[in-house]
Amino acid sequence: MTERADEDLLQRALDGAMGDAEAERLRSRLASDPTLRARAEQLRRLADLLEDQEAVEPPPELVDRVMAAAATGDRATATRRRRKLTHQLFGLFLHHSGQDGYGSESPWMTGWTGGGAIVAKKALWAVAGLAVIVILAVVYYNGTRSVSGGAEGTIGAADRYRGAQPTSKDVVAPQAAAQQFLQSDVFDRIVKDKNLRNIFTDRNLCAMLAQVPEEALQESDAWLNLGKIQTALADNPEMLAVLRSARARAAVAEMENLQALSRAAARAALADSALMENLRKAQAALGDASDEEWAAALTSKQLTEALSPSAMEALRAVRNNLKFKAAVAEDQQAFLKVALGRSFRSALGDDAFLSLLKTKNALAQLDDPNVAALLRSNRNFMKLFDDPNFTAAIQNRQFMVALAESESLRVAFKARGFQESLNRFDALQEALRAREQ
Repeated sequence: MTERADEDLLQRALDGAMGDAEAERLRSRLASDPTLRARAEQLRRLADLLEDQEAVEPPPELVDRVMAAAATGDRATATRRRRKLTHQLFGLFLHHSGQDGYGSESPWMTGWTGGGAIVAKKALWAVAGLAVIVILAVVYYNGTRSVSGGAEGTIGAADRYRGAQPTSKDVVAPQAAAQQFLQSDVFDRIVKDKNLRNIFTDRNLCAMLAQVPEEALQESDAWLNLGKIQTALADNPEMLAVLRSARARAAVAEMENLQALSRAAARAALADSALMENLRKAQAALGDASDEEWAAALTSKQLTEALSPSAMEALRAVRNNLKFKAAVAEDQQAFLKVALGRSFRSALGDDAFLSLLKTKNALAQLDDPNVAALLRSNRNFMKLFDDPNFTAAIQNRQFMVALAESESLRVAFKARGFQESLNRFDALQEALRAREQ
């Protein structure tokens, strides 16, 4: 067998890509050729040395170089360069470690399992733990490696990766992504807007935005609607309290666009604290009653005689309430749609919701289309209101004005590297000062 064929067998062993027949052939060659055994021992020691190296962070330009090369690379050339690199590296590491001799017996002889498991494991650690000099060498020598065909050319188990290959967009290093944003036209527009500049000098606000889940940050319409209700939130802290309560949010969203909210008698009934308290007691007594049972309990005295005394007392107080009678007389069907709503009934035990109902003009604000649009936002966005840091941030007037008036801010939210730049607050401030000059 030729030297090149032996080398191919050793490299396939490193790749963990050998079949049983090839493994048997390699065992036979190792048994009969001391030079090949020495070569195998060198590679084994190289893997051991590389395993002891500390992991390093790749340079920011690594991804762009590798992906650019992958688009035009030649796999055969990449394989030859990788093998040449292996030859050079084992010499380099053996020289620095002082290990110049070879053992008379190689673990390749006794530990071979047919697929290169011993060496493949070491080689896998080598890829993950190369020192800086080795990383730079890999970047250079693997510059033309193709990634279009799976993982055949990797050092390690051949079947480790079989999914879709990553693109440069998927694996941009955090530091590089932040730098990309700070050099973008979007950031340039932020620098030119005094209001936005002031926002991004607020460390607490930046820290909050850096923690917003990416899927919520992408909701441009929701951020716009939030900005548009800035006045309602500023003048009505009860509305903000409702947004911070999941039960109250659900109830208000359920009540949106209901005809009863435009009826004077219905609004007066909903603002009556005594009526709401008795409805709460009735809800507690009736438990999981169906909508039909609730409707019967509210409108028919005969159907409630079999209920518990506590339920009967609460329902009697509801039916005798003058504002309840007026709301039912005005439009029974419309008012019952509110009173029978499951989220409404659940929120009767929520202080934030009850405070909103009795606040002057609060129900009128629920007719605001911007409030309605905000409440229709998806769950990922609305869950932000559960975070006290978020609700503190939306009380920042400059921030709220920017949400409503600055498209640049909403575009920035979607930009790659935006949140990473917020995590590097000092670098962000330096970039702002540099762009201003």
